[in-house]
Amino acid sequence: MKRYYDPESGGFFISTIHNDIPKQAVLITLEEHTALLEALSQGKQIKVDENGYPIAVNPSSPPESPEPTYDELRQAAILEKWPMPSQLEALTEAAESPERPEKLNALLAYVQEIKAKYPKPEGE
Repeated sequence: MKRYYDPESGGFFISTIHNDIPKQAVLITLEEHTALLEALSQGKQIKVDENGYPIAVNPSSPPESPEPTYDELRQAAILEKWPMPSQLEALTEAAESPERPEKLNALLAYVQEIKAKYPKPEGE
């Protein structure tokens, strides 16, 4: 029984089970097959070396997340103190009772504070 690794599909093939083994698949030993499967179970990835031979490697680190934009900073700061239900309540109350704009005025004042704290960058 021969075992193969296909770098294109990333799959293993066994001669007694699979009828169509890809032409680019490389022959591996039982020990190598077992070691590669064990590495996969430990969270490693299988890559191929310069000769197309499978090797287990640690997964690459995920890319660092970009710095938040000024819009994201503003939105987060506003939502921290004024979550959406509170904002809707302030708008609704002011619309239904124009003589009671206290909540809406407080929300608008806070939005202005946040805009001052996180000014729009030059050129945007």
